[in-house]
Amino acid sequence: MAVAVADSPYGPFKRYENNPILSRNNEIWGLGHHSFCKTVDGKGLLCSYHCHGPYADSYMPRRFCLATAEFKEQPSGEDILIINGPVK
Repeated sequence: MAVAVADSPYGPFKRYENNPILSRNNEIWGLGHHSFCKTVDGKGLLCSYHCHGPYADSYMPRRFCLATAEFKEQPSGEDILIINGPVK
């Protein structure tokens, strides 16, 4: 999954230089259509997306996934988006 930002929904969009923010692994693949929201207490960030399960089960339909997300400050002063998932 990748991120791009713009000042308007019509663009122009600038791709995040640290893309991808989430990649397939042995547990999930076929990632797509992500969205972010705050946790109920407003202190955390969640990333929701859909994916396929383990590669061996690729015939299975897509499933809903949820992962915690955070911005980590770097020495350069620019924050990096980290996705810690999927949550089981």
